[in-house]
Amino acid sequence: MGPAAPFDWRTFFWVFFRFDGRIGRQVYWLSLLFLTAIVGVSGVIVIDPDTGVPVWEMGPIQSLIYTAASISSITISVKRLHDLNMTGFFALGMLIPPIMIILTIWLGVRKGDSKPNRFGWESDAVPTKAPPDPTDEDDA
Repeated sequence: MGPAAPFDWRTFFWVFFRFDGRIGRQVYWLSLLFLTAIVGVSGVIVIDPDTGVPVWEMGPIQSLIYTAASISSITISVKRLHDLNMTGFFALGMLIPPIMIILTIWLGVRKGDSKPNRFGWESDAVPTKAPPDPTDEDDA
């Protein structure tokens, strides 16, 4: 067992904040789990004095974290759609709660392209150059 690889901020930024490239099912689920954990630990549960019901209280920092996590969730979904050779436009469904649940599960279980497609050469790698255009044909 060799030494652990150093943390790569470039890859972290790409996964959570860029729309280009592709990610596979494992990175998709781990990314969503990470976002859920960050949102979960940032909130504070308090008892409402009027009703006695526990509520999740959010201040300005928690609101910022929740907003960043929501945007990251959409970027992750766009990259997962790219792995299925679909446009990221369908990630807008993540803004509608019932569709979000179905789309999240569907993206997490559907197998992606094993070959390069118009969105990238491979899954789970920061794109380095433009992928091949599947409509181009060699004349040679």
